Amino acid sequence: MYIVFKNNVHHTPTAYLGRNDTRTTSKNDANSDLSPPFFNFSQLLCSYQSHGLDLHDLVVLSTSHSIGLARSCCPRSGGDDVRKPFDSTTTSFDTKYFVDLVNKMGNMMFLIGDGEIRMDCRVVNPS
Repeated sequence: MYIVFKNNVHHTPTAYLGRNDTRTTSKNDANSDLSPPFFNFSQLLCSYQSHGLDLHDLVVLSTSHSIGLARSCCPRSGGDDVRKPFDSTTTSFDTKYFVDLVNKMGNMMFLIGDGEIRMDCRVVNPS
């Protein structure tokens, strides 16, 4: 995957696969660590920076699913310039992408670090 910016500069982001869930939850941590949905751009950037992220991370993590397009690189010799949206509702900024993503998370079998990939996202896996 790579991103093409307006000035035609290509960038290949590093992305970890899978979701590493903790075995405990904290409503207070979630409320203090996650950016609320009403934040404006400046507040979002400040929130991301407080976690060691930058403007690039904000753009990639917040908008790529809504405005991004996928293009096949096969065959390597070219010929396939068809682009498909990541999101099925590309003309509106809504939650459809996330709903689709959560419904397909069970197909992912990657784990990074200590934690678990949940069989049911609402509960800790049995020991």
